[in-house]
Amino acid sequence: MLAWPGGQLLVVTVGLVVAGIGVYHVRKGLRSRFLGEIDLSSYPRPLRTLVHRWSQLGFALKGVALVLVGTVMAWAAAGFDPEQATGLDGALRAVAMGPYGAWGLTAVAVGLRLVRRVLPGQGPAPGRLTGRRPTRRRRRRCATLIIGVEREDGGMSGHGTTGRAAGAAGRAGDSDALENLARVGLVAYGVVHLLIAWLALQLAWGGGSQEQADQAGALAVLAEQPLGTPLLWVLGIGLVALAAWQLAEVLRWRGALSSSGDARKKAVGKIVKSVARAVVYAALAVTALRYATGGGSSGSSQQQQVSGVFGWPGGRWLVAIAGLVVIGVGVHHVVKGVTKKFLEQIELSRASAGTRRVVTRLGQVGYPAKGVALGVVGGLFVWAAITFDPAKASGLGGAMRTLLEAPFGQVLLTLVALGIAAFGAFVLARARYPERT
Repeated sequence: MLAWPGGQLLVVTVGLVVAGIGVYHVRKGLRSRFLGEIDLSSYPRPLRTLVHRWSQLGFALKGVALVLVGTVMAWAAAGFDPEQATGLDGALRAVAMGPYGAWGLTAVAVGLRLVRRVLPGQGPAPGRLTGRRPTRRRRRRCATLIIGVEREDGGMSGHGTTGRAAGAAGRAGDSDALENLARVGLVAYGVVHLLIAWLALQLAWGGGSQEQADQAGALAVLAEQPLGTPLLWVLGIGLVALAAWQLAEVLRWRGALSSSGDARKKAVGKIVKSVARAVVYAALAVTALRYATGGGSSGSSQQQQVSGVFGWPGGRWLVAIAGLVVIGVGVHHVVKGVTKKFLEQIELSRASAGTRRVVTRLGQVGYPAKGVALGVVGGLFVWAAITFDPAKASGLGGAMRTLLEAPFGQVLLTLVALGIAAFGAFVLARARYPERT
């Protein structure tokens, strides 16, 4: 799979999904969200309590095992070493080789066994297992989630659909640790754009660095700095968390897919955007982690991938369609900047009036500039498909050079670079004032 075009990113995405399922199992155990899957109402109270505790332990430890599996897969993709992607067996061996490995592996094994044995059937609503009614505070929280989803989606078809959507939102979004890591990822994303802008300005005015004015070039510059490797690790982990956050948004909107009309269209749009963002963040995370491990990135890798796609049946059309999609994303960025729709992604109610004005101006300048750059990238992909020349598909770095070669190219590239810097500053503001979902 790693040999496929984009296979490295696919393996990382699968690893992130498995790790996310593991985190969900840990939370499910610690918060007793498995209570709706077991009916022990006829059992004695001491036995109910005992099974409750066993279930908590079992789900948490199974989640730990799945997180290990996902981490091993993502690490294998980052190092481009398929031998490391050894699944559950390899994850358990990694536990066994660590400090106190025998004890850790025994605990995980016990947890997996408990999960297998303590769920004899389906049954009661939460609260029946321990014989107590849910607290008033929990009931209010669930009601708030349900009302919030109904208001956002304009109503849903039936109480079951609403409950499922609320449950998905509660499971996916209620994580302070993930939110804090996602903020680190936003900072990383903003810093990468600021570095791209700096490289583009150097390209426009003939200065300094020989790195391409793209994501890989920005990370290469960072790797050359003092403490560059630790910073790349922080950036990589933050971007992984940001990708996981977008996958959590998919869960949040999943329940609305069973609705109809505008609510379903909105859910589909939100899910498609979240998946696309997760892929972008995961790809950037892979690049950051490769530089952190000394792997670097080949400047011709993108052309090689496009060349491989050209060899597929209908590959030329696939490259052209990909270029048109990128052009569409660029147009969307321009429209988003002109109409100020980017303000939906940031919560500025606590900011001062001056801060709100500055952040709004940054978005108005940054989004159209990035849209122009993406439009040129997509145009290069389409031109590569028309001329059947994969060397034309040169990515963001090639787009910057194309702008420089145009009439008044130095001025154009300078304006785009300043716009990308404004976009990076806006992303940093998003980390300071994140959207509340």
